[in-house]
Amino acid sequence: MKALKWIGTFTIVVCITALANAQSTMSKTKDKVDEKASQGVNNVIDHIFSGKKKKKSDSDDTEKVATKTSKTESTKQEEKVPAQKSAVENGKYVTYYQNLIIGDQQNEKYGQFFIPSKGICVNVDAAQKMQSKVGIVFFKGYAGSQILTFPGNAKEAATFESVYNEIALFTEETGGVDAWEQANVNSGDIEKCNMSEEKFESITGANTWKAFNTAFITANGGSNKLGRWHSANPENGTVYLVKFSNSLRAIILAKNVIAPGGKGGSVKFDVIVEEKGN
Repeated sequence: MKALKWIGTFTIVVCITALANAQSTMSKTKDKVDEKASQGVNNVIDHIFSGKKKKKSDSDDTEKVATKTSKTESTKQEEKVPAQKSAVENGKYVTYYQNLIIGDQQNEKYGQFFIPSKGICVNVDAAQKMQSKVGIVFFKGYAGSQILTFPGNAKEAATFESVYNEIALFTEETGGVDAWEQANVNSGDIEKCNMSEEKFESITGANTWKAFNTAFITANGGSNKLGRWHSANPENGTVYLVKFSNSLRAIILAKNVIAPGGKGGSVKFDVIVEEKGN
């Protein structure tokens, strides 16, 4: 009888132990499954964020390229229109320059001196280094008048010597026009004419010295000589005939005249310049 009780008790213990072991195994298995599932989820999350990071990086690179391209295109747009040069005829040719801007003495962005042979406007420091090449100077004179003239005629064009003496372009001791070698200070003649903008454009379209010469003489009443005026007050849409002290000529179309202000005045212009051929 006691033996039967012992056997029964032993059987119960064995069953309980087996049950406990099974539960433990199931728990471990569940933990492993959960762990693998968790790792899988983490891998998926890492992959997703990694993909986003890559895309962001790609996007950044694209943005950098676009910015660089934009800057390049912007630079191209700001480049000056190339000069249009004609063939040589009778030992001379003409060059057409578009959209040049010359500023007065208060304008810090645009130079006050025009260099015909190069088709550029420069400030007084640059002009001092190429004195003999300077053709025209632009400045604000008495009572705010805007004056387009030549270095050698500037004092006369300023109307009053006291006004001239206050303009550093001319009187600055080391670089102003008064300090230049006298042989380098060019003078000239400039006259307003009745040539239309359309006629001016037809000359540039022809792109020949002959067309330039014929138009110049016709607009000047049949003569090649100028000599009445040495300065002009530029007006929008007006054409001017120019003759430099070296006898070479130019035709200027004033396209946009900006009155003196906080940033200074300026003139935007196109010009056809006569030059000697080789």
